[in-house]
Amino acid sequence: MTLTVFRLKDGGRGMSTHGLLERSGHFGPEYLQKTQALFDKYYPIEVDPHLSPDKKLAAMEEWWEASHALIVAQGVRRQDLDTCAGNGGLAFREGVRQLLEATRARRIPVLIFSAGLGDVLRQALRLHLGEWDHVRVFANWMQFNQSDVVTGFKGRTMHVLNKASFAQQAAQGQAGEAPRRNVLLMGD
Repeated sequence: MTLTVFRLKDGGRGMSTHGLLERSGHFGPEYLQKTQALFDKYYPIEVDPHLSPDKKLAAMEEWWEASHALIVAQGVRRQDLDTCAGNGGLAFREGVRQLLEATRARRIPVLIFSAGLGDVLRQALRLHLGEWDHVRVFANWMQFNQSDVVTGFKGRTMHVLNKASFAQQAAQGQAGEAPRRNVLLMGD
């Protein structure tokens, strides 16, 4: 189960946070050609049932790293990300707000794991669902310079095949939190 829908109400396909950035209109055709070339190369590897998990894992690392390098090369600004999050293409499932309200009322933390762009996802959550102090997003977070231009990404890259290792770490809890014996894992 994911928090976002695959099909939008207008029949269009819902986008990933990377897709929102690609289709934002902020970047030229060269960027789109390069991201499409990455998709054409790596998506067949992601879905190939005959490849070993190790080969797939290495390919996903390459894909995400190359995609992030393209974002950095574009000189993406923080305000571009905010615009992307609000331009549509990402919609939350019916009932997500109620889920967040119920978990907040019961003091249950919600941990969202996304192979996407954390900065875009966090802004989309704010715009579409409001502020939630009990929600933590584990994703690919950008580093910005003093001019709010992306200079890189923080920490280890999260992609579609390694989310579970991040979930295991998060289930251990942070300082001051008890480790969790039960976790309901949902993607973005």
